[in-house]
Amino acid sequence: MIFTFALLDQFAQENGTRRFTFAVSICSVRRSNGIRGMGPPSSAAFHHQLNPSFALGWQRSGWLRLWAGQPDIGIGHFETALRLNPLQERADHYLGIGMGHFFARRFEQAVATLLLSLQEAPVWVPTHRFLASCHAHMGRLAEARQTIRRLRELTNDVVPSATHWRNPEHRELFLSGLRLAMGQPT
Repeated sequence: MIFTFALLDQFAQENGTRRFTFAVSICSVRRSNGIRGMGPPSSAAFHHQLNPSFALGWQRSGWLRLWAGQPDIGIGHFETALRLNPLQERADHYLGIGMGHFFARRFEQAVATLLLSLQEAPVWVPTHRFLASCHAHMGRLAEARQTIRRLRELTNDVVPSATHWRNPEHRELFLSGLRLAMGQPT
């Protein structure tokens, strides 16, 4: 199925912005043959062609890039979204940027950004998971275990499946850090 700008405009008028954003995100993935086959940035960022000032589009593209194993591009897209709409809630953006730094093995920057995310949303489970994993990889096991204790207060599911992280090295980096933080063998 081929979507045109006119069809997307009509869809937006009939269904509202949230559904339009979802439709554009789906179009982006479809145009790039799915996340695994993500092509150059222009094919994955179809919504940027529609409106380059669409902050939510940049944010969604940041998540797609992280899931596809492209952390530095994802970080750039989250930062662009923050610049375009500095008044929106920032916890999600900080989490994405922190994850990007984590996957790029810039653990100090990841911790700093993940702590910003926790300031905005203190009970957000994914932030606690990545913070614990990051502390463990940095050798800060006491802080990692403290974060795991806080995480267990929020959820029983401490170690998720993490199948949405398409890069197996990124997935294993995340999960091995969580296992280390819990005192399990990696």
